[in-house]
Amino acid sequence: MTETAPPLLEIEGLTFGFRNQSANLVDGVSLTLGRNETLCIVGESGCGKSVTALSLMGLLPPDAVRIDSGTVTFEGETIDAGDFARLSRLRGDRMAMIFQEPMTSLNPAFRIGNQITEAVRHHRGGTEAEARERALEALEKVGIPAARQRLDEYPHQLSGGMRQRVMIAMALVNDPSVLIADEPTTALDVTVQAQILDLIADLQTRSGMGAILITHDLGVVAQVATRVAVMYAGRIVEIGTAQEIFEDPQHPYTIGLMSSVPRLTGPRQRLSTVPGLVPTPDGMPEGCRFSTRCPFARPTCREVPKLAPVAGEHHVACHYAPLETRLEAG
Repeated sequence: MTETAPPLLEIEGLTFGFRNQSANLVDGVSLTLGRNETLCIVGESGCGKSVTALSLMGLLPPDAVRIDSGTVTFEGETIDAGDFARLSRLRGDRMAMIFQEPMTSLNPAFRIGNQITEAVRHHRGGTEAEARERALEALEKVGIPAARQRLDEYPHQLSGGMRQRVMIAMALVNDPSVLIADEPTTALDVTVQAQILDLIADLQTRSGMGAILITHDLGVVAQVATRVAVMYAGRIVEIGTAQEIFEDPQHPYTIGLMSSVPRLTGPRQRLSTVPGLVPTPDGMPEGCRFSTRCPFARPTCREVPKLAPVAGEHHVACHYAPLETRLEAG
């Protein structure tokens, strides 16, 4: 019997919020990521996707955020979610992140080469010349033409697609095991978007790297995801393989997201929407946080639903899942 390989990254019971508020921004989030796997985290803006990623990278301000619970197990090492010092030592080395907007993430006052070599010198040491050669290799790896020339250019001299490739090169320069990409294709045209996604997939195939992709674009998710986690108001409400989520969505929020995607075929019809807004941290409803927007809400929803198995790897946090049988039964 073949043993299942341990996860590359495992997050268990991550819960945190602002120090001046009682409600949690992220509440009991548990996720796993395997080698050469792409986990997509989807949901509307304000659902907690990006702050979850920032917490993994140790980038949340400790004076403003309280970490109530949670552990991060990375390559067999278990780290307390509030151990910002240990997480920061992993950042840019074994775990790396591509931020949403490269023009604001890259320092406009420094040349591209200087910004990439900083990560090399900090984590790997060596001479400036050695770090510069490693930076050059990283730029060539992500397909930037005239890479040696680009080392001495400033961010404003590059196109949006090139800046995004520089961000990827910076993230990959120390050969991380885990790459977190926060909306990596935002504001890029579809051709460049496809190139960036293909580049990340190719790098995963070559190195076995695991990737967490944060996005609201379900088209991108359908293209690249191995597994999908749907997040709403700081909680994971549904998780499973990409096939399970797309073919049989079970949480009302997931169904609402799927229904709002424009169709290229069939008769013209008005797009479906999910009514209402994601609640603010100080306005979270009791029990199921989606209950104020859910068409199937019942008195039972005042209790917090547990993330329970439906079939295979498919888990849903809804009192009425599977919807096809529970709601028909009344």
